[in-house]
Amino acid sequence: MLTIEDIKTMLDMQQQAYRDAMEMVMKDLSSRIRQVESSNSELIHSLQYTQKEVEDLKADKKTLIEEAVSTRPATSVMTVTPATTFAGGAASVGAVTGIGAVAVREASAGMEDSQRGEGQEVAAQRKSKRKK
Repeated sequence: MLTIEDIKTMLDMQQQAYRDAMEMVMKDLSSRIRQVESSNSELIHSLQYTQKEVEDLKADKKTLIEEAVSTRPATSVMTVTPATTFAGGAASVGAVTGIGAVAVREASAGMEDSQRGEGQEVAAQRKSKRKK
């Protein structure tokens, strides 16, 4: 037959086991929260870097297009509609008419190739940083 003392002892053991289990859960949860915070700060830094990079590439593209248009001899009026921006930051020149349209298309295509190459380099650099 169980006595009151035996029941109290069993309840104390159960209470201690519950405390130990809760302590383990809290440690695990704290560890996961620290990992999420670390990952979040890495993502924020990467996003800031990418946004700066996109701004630089847009400026470079504009400069290349202006250089391409200015180096071609124009004998007629050329009109360029505003650029259209697509997902991923890539942009393309709208309708181009008149002499110099080929230069604009060539500059735009060259810039897109350059962006793809630089994007691959940046991705490789990020991948090597993560491995360290």
